[in-house]
Amino acid sequence: FLGACCALDEDAKQVKEGRERQASLDDQRAVHAGRKDEVDRWLKAKIQKVFPPQEGSGPPELDPWEDLPPRRVTNEERSALAMFLSVAHFETHSHNLANHHDIMNIARQNRWLEEDPGTIELLCQVQRCIRSGGRSGADSVSGQDSRMEDMLLSALNTLAAPSRAGCSDGYGKIYEFFALIGDPKTSDAWDIRAKYMKKEYAAEALFESLMPKTSGADSENGQLFSSTEWCICIGSLVLVLLLIAVLIWHYSPAGVLEPAAQPKS
Repeated sequence: FLGACCALDEDAKQVKEGRERQASLDDQRAVHAGRKDEVDRWLKAKIQKVFPPQEGSGPPELDPWEDLPPRRVTNEERSALAMFLSVAHFETHSHNLANHHDIMNIARQNRWLEEDPGTIELLCQVQRCIRSGGRSGADSVSGQDSRMEDMLLSALNTLAAPSRAGCSDGYGKIYEFFALIGDPKTSDAWDIRAKYMKKEYAAEALFESLMPKTSGADSENGQLFSSTEWCICIGSLVLVLLLIAVLIWHYSPAGVLEPAAQPKS
């Protein structure tokens, strides 16, 4: 009898905890849904700076992106991206694993989030717009921009982390990554989780956006060096050849000046 009562109490406790967790999740989802519209309006304004409208009378301008252009999202896609920013947000040294179901659901319904690397580049370009919109320094970002930038970095961190942690590219990489850091089995997995919590993957993505790697693309095209590297090599070679020519002329008989004749006394 006592055993049955203890079992009933344990079941009641689990039911109560389950209801409390569900109520907390419902509250969080309500917050995300209410915040999505604000994020969407903010994203729309920033994306217009990334893709400024062109005048109909002038010639079409060339895109400044050579290797990886940012994704040109539709209104529907922008709304989904705004929800992703809201749901994926977490403070530094924390994580968003509690929202993994909602994050993966958004990614499942919008596969371009994981499949198109231009999505990461778009977030990098938007972050660059934030930092270039005011004075230099931390105080140059407005209160709203600062809050939105925190959410943007969290979303960027979530999208950039899987491939940099060794997960497969494309659809399903977020699921694979969360499975890796949700229950780390190795020291490497713990290190990956720590990097994720510090949003280091977002920092790596921003750096690669500013300094894109061209050597990989050039090697795929059969080129040993990129055009920039070739220019540096050729310039250095020309400089060395000029230096050698100057040294040869200086120490050659033609380059040595004969001493002036002394006047006879």
